Amino acid sequence: MGSNGHRYYEEADLLRLQQILLMRELSLELREIQAVLSSQLDQVAVLREHHERLLAERDRLETPARTVGRTIAELEEGRGNGKMTKINKPENLFEGFQAPSAAEAELRER
Repeated sequence: MGSNGHRYYEEADLLRLQQILLMRELSLELREIQAVLSSQLDQVAVLREHHERLLAERDRLETPARTVGRTIAELEEGRGNGKMTKINKPENLFEGFQAPSAAEAELRER
């Protein structure tokens, strides 16, 4: 700690914090995070794996985000002309969303 009361961190500490935040963002459990931190794995290799997972998550969310954006545009277009909104293709409302599994559907029915 500095004489001004501020805490100073070394580069290694900052990289470790980034790695922890990335793993939390990827929904890793604390046990998994601890295992990664205590392992002697190549830091760049681990970061590459995290990066690949983040890109995959971004790609997974791209289609639902586009779907919701299209829905917003259609709803706003209906507002502007004073008519009741009509969705052009209702089946497009669900593009990019995973259909519920049979077990999830059964749980919802109950």
